[in-house]
Amino acid sequence: MNTTTIIRNTLVACFTAYLFSTGLISSAIAQTPPQSTETAVKDESDKKDINEESLSLLKSPAATLRTFLSAMNESPPNYDRAIFCFTQGENQKNTASNEIRANRLRVGLEFLGYTAKENAGIPSEVKNDSTEWTLFPPPSNASNYVITQAKKISNVTSQELIIALTRTSTEDGAPWKFSTKTLSDDNLAAFRRVGLKLVESNPQLKSMLSDSPLGGWIMLNMPTYLQEEFLLVMYWQWIGLALLIFLGMFIDLIFGIFFKRFLKHRLKNKLSSSELEINQTSIKKTVRSYGFLLSAIIWRTGLVIFNFLPSSLDVLLMITNSILVIAIVIAAFRTTDLLAVIFTHRAAKSENKLDDLLVPIIRKSIKILIVVVGIICLCLVTNRFHF
Repeated sequence: MNTTTIIRNTLVACFTAYLFSTGLISSAIAQTPPQSTETAVKDESDKKDINEESLSLLKSPAATLRTFLSAMNESPPNYDRAIFCFTQGENQKNTASNEIRANRLRVGLEFLGYTAKENAGIPSEVKNDSTEWTLFPPPSNASNYVITQAKKISNVTSQELIIALTRTSTEDGAPWKFSTKTLSDDNLAAFRRVGLKLVESNPQLKSMLSDSPLGGWIMLNMPTYLQEEFLLVMYWQWIGLALLIFLGMFIDLIFGIFFKRFLKHRLKNKLSSSELEINQTSIKKTVRSYGFLLSAIIWRTGLVIFNFLPSSLDVLLMITNSILVIAIVIAAFRTTDLLAVIFTHRAAKSENKLDDLLVPIIRKSIKILIVVVGIICLCLVTNRFHF
């Protein structure tokens, strides 16, 4: 094989490994398909229209409540508009977690009897200097149904719960938004505990309590003692996390057995028996790296079934996304090494000694690029959660 062919094949193979790493890492972070320029411009225009329209629809407590529930009643829910109704604290800016907050808040409001239409006791205009309006506890002039539902909640908990709308100033046009205390984990967890106590006497809650059908079914069918919490995570969720970790490791083991056989079979066409024997370590490392990557994917995707509170989900997403980025980098590293082994043996059979120098140089260059991309993506993953 001549020098040109060796260089070309090595570059193509190593660059493929590089693209593999950068592509998967980008997917791990963004988790959205790339958009064309026209689509991106359209999305920005849509968001601008939503923001401008929402500002006019947050002019009073009644307007904000109507805007939020209307957005959540769309199919699928209009989370952009719903989240625009939130006063976001420093640790309440992750989109996935805010979608959970929106779902939890919707359940509470609909259980209380608030609708996307007119609601008694919720003003369409606030003429005084008040900067807060509570929906729970409800105002004294709320409808009888809302007051009755509110009493059901108060009767099963001694904890002070709140659903409130606030504004930052008394100027005309200052938007009313759901307060950070309303959206806090402590408050949402307390409402979740109330819901679990009331679910037997209120069958409609069974279809409202969960963000995902499987997670809701698990939560509602767990014994009461497993619904207790430690660090805002229910005992059954801790057990589920342990099982998820075990599942990832088990699949890693099974996958490694079959993938090793497959890889050796494919390499028989590329390397001689003695070369295969010499490079057993490189093959094993490649197999283990892909098993670890598969485990990381399982851990990351499996979190959605457990209905974690938003802040707990933020922490777990940061951990699993970081693990996934590291796993992708390691897999790309090992793939580059294995491809370099193949081309090193091919170069050794050629008469041109320049081949022996080029392959390791190209391998090291590609690995440096992978490390740089991995570090950048790891920083993005950890910074996006606003800790």
